[in-house]
Amino acid sequence: MRIGSRDDTRWRGILRPHPVSAAIIAAGVVLGVGLTGPALARPDEGAGSGTGAVKVKVKPTASKSAAKKDTTGGKSATKTEPAEGKRSGTATKKAKPSESAKAKAKTKASASTGSAAVKGWAKVIADPTRKQTGDRKQTGDRNRAEPTASTSPAASRVARPTIEATPDPDSSSPAATEPVITGIVEGDGELAVTWTAPDSGTVTSYTVWVGGDVPDPDCDEIESNTLTCTVNTGLENETSYAVEVAANHGSGEPSISQPWWATPKASVVAPGAPTLADIDVEGNKLVLSWTAPENDGGGAILGYRITATHPKEGGGTEDVACVQPAGRTDTTCTITGESGVEYTASVAAWNSHGAGPASAEKTATAASSEPGAPTVKAELSGSTVTVTATSSDTGGVDLDGYEITVTTVGDGAAVACAGTKTSQPPVVYPDGTCTFEGVQGESYTVKARAHNSVGWSTMTTVTRMMPPAAPTASIAVEGRTVTVSWTPHGTGGAPIQGYQVTVHREGQQDAVPCTGQMGSGDSSTLYTGSSCTFTGVPGAEYSVSVKARNSVGTSAIAGTDSEAVPALAGPSGLKVTPDDGTATVTWTPITPATGITGYVVTYTKEDGQPQTAQVQGAGTGTHTLTGLENGATYAVKVKAALSDGTASDTEAVKVTPSAPPAIPQDGPPESDGTLSAPAGSTTPDPGETITISGTGFAPNSEVTIVIYSSPHSLGTVMTDQAGAFSKAVTIPSNLSGSHTITSMGIDPDGASRVLALGVTIAGSTTTGGGGGSGGGSGGLAITGAPIVTILLTGILLLASGFATRFAGRTGVRRGIHRR
Repeated sequence: MRIGSRDDTRWRGILRPHPVSAAIIAAGVVLGVGLTGPALARPDEGAGSGTGAVKVKVKPTASKSAAKKDTTGGKSATKTEPAEGKRSGTATKKAKPSESAKAKAKTKASASTGSAAVKGWAKVIADPTRKQTGDRKQTGDRNRAEPTASTSPAASRVARPTIEATPDPDSSSPAATEPVITGIVEGDGELAVTWTAPDSGTVTSYTVWVGGDVPDPDCDEIESNTLTCTVNTGLENETSYAVEVAANHGSGEPSISQPWWATPKASVVAPGAPTLADIDVEGNKLVLSWTAPENDGGGAILGYRITATHPKEGGGTEDVACVQPAGRTDTTCTITGESGVEYTASVAAWNSHGAGPASAEKTATAASSEPGAPTVKAELSGSTVTVTATSSDTGGVDLDGYEITVTTVGDGAAVACAGTKTSQPPVVYPDGTCTFEGVQGESYTVKARAHNSVGWSTMTTVTRMMPPAAPTASIAVEGRTVTVSWTPHGTGGAPIQGYQVTVHREGQQDAVPCTGQMGSGDSSTLYTGSSCTFTGVPGAEYSVSVKARNSVGTSAIAGTDSEAVPALAGPSGLKVTPDDGTATVTWTPITPATGITGYVVTYTKEDGQPQTAQVQGAGTGTHTLTGLENGATYAVKVKAALSDGTASDTEAVKVTPSAPPAIPQDGPPESDGTLSAPAGSTTPDPGETITISGTGFAPNSEVTIVIYSSPHSLGTVMTDQAGAFSKAVTIPSNLSGSHTITSMGIDPDGASRVLALGVTIAGSTTTGGGGGSGGGSGGLAITGAPIVTILLTGILLLASGFATRFAGRTGVRRGIHRR
């Protein structure tokens, strides 16, 4: 528990004013409070408090006997603050009665007004119900507390009224600085305090306050040249106290240090002796148990020191281990002894001070017992596993031998272990050795236990790991990319570290590099994935061998039959675009381009002989065929030209070159059929886009699309291999009325083919603009006859005729000119 500092330290820095100034200030404060009266009074104060809410008390120079009074109740609280008004440092504690009387005579108070006349200096402090704290602050030492509302020395010596007042800062009376506590040694029921003297002021003596009191007379009225004192009276161990040092200045007010918290503590000594019980004999196991010492020496027991011995041949004794199962603080341990041997043991406890005295010795003789669990090894040599079992703890008697069993991990199938065994129970291997043949990819559980005349030991189990089984390997070919894959079959009980992969090409000695995920460090030559790839030569044959490896060894080889890489397929993306007597062939060059020198384009006219064009460069992807017959259909295909290996052609693409069709200007040509369009597309709005489709044209031929009355081009489109097309076209925004959309091209025989679709266009979206053949910019003539334009023209003509009738010939000519 903590006993608090004596008063509120936040007043420690306040200067002491000149007595005359203090009197004037106090009178002014009291007068102001008297005028405000109840407005400043605490609501919980009774009538006995007077009409004013201010209490002013002169800092007295009290006698020592007056300071000995303790109204706080001592140290009964876990943490208490010092009583208010109990004492005023040394000034209150040691003032003589006559001096106190003088001080009281110099103070005049008016109960009716709450005013006070003060000679010397006084403090009017805060409401005593105000919350007080004692936060620590590391200033010079970890125990020094930061001054707060609860630790002001001056405040504790006077009653606590309800208004705060500050001494006159212009006072000419200098205030002595306080002493500074530099250290406190916490001892058994005592606190040794050291401090430094104030920087100014005359010190007549010092007083050490502890917990708001002066418990030790030897630390009161300490000579001014002494800066240390040990308080060893009235303190309780493990109780925290606020310690302050007051520097007395004769009849003046003492200066008081900031409080330190300190806690007396009992010294730690060696613990007493534990109580060792009789030793419990369990075969050749000797079990010791004890109770902790009644006296722990003032500190926690940190462990026990166990001494156990047995006689040694030739004289003397030999130490033996006694194992504590739960650690050094456990109060039991076990000795594994030899049958018929006597053991002596004792126990001593130790704490932070050191080891205490040992317990009384106890003795016991070990009996025979079951042997200890054997140590088992299963060593691999080639495919042979040799099992060896040995036991150093025989139980105090000779061993008969060892029982050994071997099973496979997983299914638990029994495995015969060859060796010399007894024919009568217990069936054991007297020498603890046997062998069996291991299988790659398997792992084995080996169990062994020892036997003597008392019984069986506990079982020891080990696992014998093996090299992995041979994996399964395969080859897959796609284009020129060859992929080698493998699958493990049995890890042998240890993780597979990687695979050794070797690719061979028929007719070559060197291995073919294969790209895949590789390991690092010792496994840098191993593949750690499940596949690798390489670029094969078209027409070449390849084979592969794969071996798995783990920490035990390497598997047998997994091989594959020879696999031939087929001829290199032709490039992808073949496209042929016809033109007038020509065709442009494009394709996507093959990657990787290893061994490719260029491409061969073969084109064959129907019922004609194949012709070829050589294209240089592995990255080339286009060629234009010239001298083609318009209307004739050609089959075009492409293959790679290789420096090593064979290649195959692409599928043939048909194309029909043709000259651009002649677009009739006087109306649409006669159609061979009808274009297809979605429902509702035959009544489009100006500017609307519709989709039209047609069939029966030559494969890969160009079709021109035109809208009539007056022709207006809507673009061109290429047919597919079946001679069909589908295209989105946009109706010109300045058309209205009935029109015909036509598609013109050639059929598979090279003859002209025309398909048509009639449409009715709603009113034009334009205002003005010519109709008929006065087309828009950059295209054919605009078709149709705008209705609004025709009507306006008719009205103008009628008006012109009427004017001619009355104005004569000259007017007619003028009207014609205007029109």
